[in-house]
Amino acid sequence: MATPPVTSRIGPRLRTALRRLGATSSALVVLAGVAAVTAIGTADDAGPGEVVPPTRVDVPPSELALVCPGPPRLATADLGGDITYDPEFDAAPAQTQVRQDGLTLRRDDEDAPAAGTIGPLAPDGGTALDAGGDAAVASVADVAGAGVVRADPVGDRSAFGVGATLARTDAGDLRGLVAAPCLPASSTVWLVGGSTALGASTRLVLANPGTTPATVTVTAWGATGPLAMERASGLLVAPGEETAILLEAVATGEERIAVRVDAAGGRVSATLQESQLRGLVAGGTDLVSAAADPATSLLVPGITLAETEVDDPEPSVLRVLNPGDERARVTLRLLGADGENVVPGAQDQVLEPGTVTDVSLAGLPAGWYTAELTSDVPVTAGASLVRVGEPGEDDPDQPVVERAWVAAVDPVTSGAVVADTGGDVVEAARLVVGNPGAEAVTVSVTGYGRDGGTTDPVDLTVAARSSETLDVADLGEGVLGVRLASPSAVSGAMLLSAEPGDGTMFSILPVTPDPDQRQSVDVRLGPG
Repeated sequence: MATPPVTSRIGPRLRTALRRLGATSSALVVLAGVAAVTAIGTADDAGPGEVVPPTRVDVPPSELALVCPGPPRLATADLGGDITYDPEFDAAPAQTQVRQDGLTLRRDDEDAPAAGTIGPLAPDGGTALDAGGDAAVASVADVAGAGVVRADPVGDRSAFGVGATLARTDAGDLRGLVAAPCLPASSTVWLVGGSTALGASTRLVLANPGTTPATVTVTAWGATGPLAMERASGLLVAPGEETAILLEAVATGEERIAVRVDAAGGRVSATLQESQLRGLVAGGTDLVSAAADPATSLLVPGITLAETEVDDPEPSVLRVLNPGDERARVTLRLLGADGENVVPGAQDQVLEPGTVTDVSLAGLPAGWYTAELTSDVPVTAGASLVRVGEPGEDDPDQPVVERAWVAAVDPVTSGAVVADTGGDVVEAARLVVGNPGAEAVTVSVTGYGRDGGTTDPVDLTVAARSSETLDVADLGEGVLGVRLASPSAVSGAMLLSAEPGDGTMFSILPVTPDPDQRQSVDVRLGPG
């Protein structure tokens, strides 16, 4: 296995913390300088063998910048992997309805929500978020590419913001409901999902919302080990621009894929667009968003299962990447309304190093779940959830298939997610909250309307080691976003759905954490 770049050797917990702090490159440079000076002075004062207590270094808040992926597109590629768009290949016979939503939320101890905009990748321009109450909101329609929700700090804290891209196509090759969260750019992004098998296409899209060029290295794994990605490395992503590559042009015939994107010189956002066809019939389209860094305990929220048989030909699966050099021994449990359920055959399952494994969820009872994955070595994961619809005119023997990807997440005590009810894309929204703890927890859920006003909070009690759901319609009409507040860490996701007539279309948005983490870092120096 190739030696990972220096950025990937940073411990996953520290890397995640720094990413959540949202510090700018200049702020990190200042932090490094202050830490070095502090550490040297402290070390000089310490006696031989003495452990030096940590020094807390404050990190100033920065502008919030959440990158919203562009809508799904059909593409062709040459052998070099460059993408061109052919007007003959479109979503016909149905148009794709696209919107990007952005919100900033007022925290309980703040006077007003943060001022911000939603607009193109370039930092200038954009539509102002309209502060009508406890939230500042805006929606833009018919966008063609990636966008950014930007917001100023509020006092000494980063703004509490959330956003999403939503796209709906009722027929054609891109039939489906697609939703993806707006996330901060990062120096390392893990993506677990996609396929380049026959009938499948996976497109890696890189976006740079910053002001400096970013050079990207792509590492990928398949079912049998690392994939040769030389033609997808050294990609230059200019400031305010997007770069895309079709993975089937560089790694064809791979049924299971996972990707790591490492950026130098700047930070990038990365997503995968997977589209499948079953002959002439749509086999599902969705965007794969960033997954949690590899860890020994993971949560995948918003698992929704329909009634299926064990030998279902289109099963929902949990996908696991073992990126390390050691075998991983993993166990999968589903936390449902009736508590904890061990998935048959997924106890102490051995995953070979550098491989991607799919665990079938076919035959399990229908319902809403949170997947909990434990491992003896760090892994990361995502889930592909499937709905089979009705046959169409193109092939009366082949039903349409809808597919939704959801990534592993870090649990939160405060977060928000887009619901976008009352519009022309989403018809219904249901919040799924998972409690991995040993005691019941009561989560406060508040809805935000398109005018920035709030609904009355609803208390959702989630038993230990279980999941509960809430129909967003119970909060009120026209809810654009939802906020969660919990006394202990939970996971959450929004299940969005629509009914075009030939079968359910759906997609899943994970809850975005409030970036108001403590804006400081412990710097410790000792003789080891």
